[in-house]
Amino acid sequence: MSHNNFPCLMSPPPGAGVSAIAGYFRIASRPEALSCDLALTAPAARDDLLWVAKIIGLKTRTVRADNIARLATLSAPALASLKDGAFAVFAGALPPRGDFA
Repeated sequence: MSHNNFPCLMSPPPGAGVSAIAGYFRIASRPEALSCDLALTAPAARDDLLWVAKIIGLKTRTVRADNIARLATLSAPALASLKDGAFAVFAGALPPRGDFA
């Protein structure tokens, strides 16, 4: 049996990062169920993840952060789209504090 025929069984399932963030805010969600219910048949694209987040009750927006200073201003947790097309959960950034003695 191939998992390609059953998108609900993809590992990790589309929406797993969104579900992890929802859990942080005490919003229950199951990424496997979301994938099946929303018919996500391929690895999720950014728009798919924004759609899933809105459906489960999270506020969503797209923000471009090209440097560390911009990252430090973003609220966390958040879902980050990486240059290679993968996604990661962004837990936050510490602002620069200068040199340590």
